[in-house]
Amino acid sequence: MDDTAPARLVSSDVREHNRALVLHHLDRHGPAARSEIAAATGLVRGAVTSIAAELLEEGLVRHAQAAAQRSGAGRPVQPLELDGSGLAVVAVQLLLDEHRWLVTDLAGRVLAQGSELARTPIGEPEAVADALARRVSQLTGALRRRGVRPVRVQVVAPGPVLADAGTVYRAVDLGWQREVDLRGLVAARLPARSRLPVTVLNDANCATWAEFRELRAAPGLERVRDVVYVKADTGIGGGAVVAGRLLVGARGTAFEPGHVVVQPAGPPCECGRRGCLVTVAGPRAVLVAAGLAAAAERDGEPAALAELARRYRDGAGTAVGAVRGALGWLRQGLDVTVVALDPAVVVLDGYLAQLLPELTEGGFPAPAGPVDVVVRRAALGGTAAVRGAVALAREEALDASGSLQ
Repeated sequence: MDDTAPARLVSSDVREHNRALVLHHLDRHGPAARSEIAAATGLVRGAVTSIAAELLEEGLVRHAQAAAQRSGAGRPVQPLELDGSGLAVVAVQLLLDEHRWLVTDLAGRVLAQGSELARTPIGEPEAVADALARRVSQLTGALRRRGVRPVRVQVVAPGPVLADAGTVYRAVDLGWQREVDLRGLVAARLPARSRLPVTVLNDANCATWAEFRELRAAPGLERVRDVVYVKADTGIGGGAVVAGRLLVGARGTAFEPGHVVVQPAGPPCECGRRGCLVTVAGPRAVLVAAGLAAAAERDGEPAALAELARRYRDGAGTAVGAVRGALGWLRQGLDVTVVALDPAVVVLDGYLAQLLPELTEGGFPAPAGPVDVVVRRAALGGTAAVRGAVALAREEALDASGSLQ
């Protein structure tokens, strides 16, 4: 039996893992001396010194601009910080009437960001791929002209995304009633010199990850590892972080809160079942019940939801009745979620955030008795999904830094 090849493979994997430990520590905690990195990561000082030399040569880290620290009577200690200014990650988000994008270098410094109105052709995935590929090509071309090399492209799409395949599964809002290989469609339209790794991600999962990272930056929440995010805009979507990892599922479709059945004999849902939460408490259902369906068609759902909130605060009968009718179903959905996933924090976004006091009144039940769940409004607004996509791309690049050269 030849053990040589497996031994080399294991050694290489360990080296990549240790490089990732160093890079992630600098990313999360900022400039640090080699001894501090060793203490925080559990690596021996000699290993950190060797890895740091590699990363300095590759331009992934640099000596911090801060003044060198003196250690005893020895030489000054020069802290390291994440660099990666020559490498970039790109995220482009597809919405029904808009495209958003965010580009950062490997340290998270913003290189480009923006949005444009772009009505998505319903039921035409090829036309969508054309538009996305054009935007990606523009962004990556601009990076190359600045001497920055793009290393990852993230496409953020509404609808369930099958894990690892880059396939969007039945994006009802886009009129896609079949599986669409969006990754393949976009990648095939990029110029040969721009053939970069393209990943397709679910928008709610990306927003979940961004809100999770933002949450952990808040005082007292640094150690939170279990979070649920629920958003209601065109439907009811969301995501979950369990034990510090994004919950994806075997097929990439884990935790779709809008499709939890709360009324088994209720209205038919576009997913093929009856009584899903979105059919009785989604924005469209609530607007219809409040008599604002025509306003939504005329002015768009965001404006109609703002009007709903105003009428609800003013005590208008139809608005109050519609919201209170939805509240019972929404609370039932949140109760099921808390029991199933036992989160430390629930983050609410969209029109749900405006109903936070009513939704959390009385606490949450659990098998072992009521639990103390922190419920917060989302912090990042419309940029959450692209920010989450960029964060995931950066983390993936730091994990596999050896393949970036």
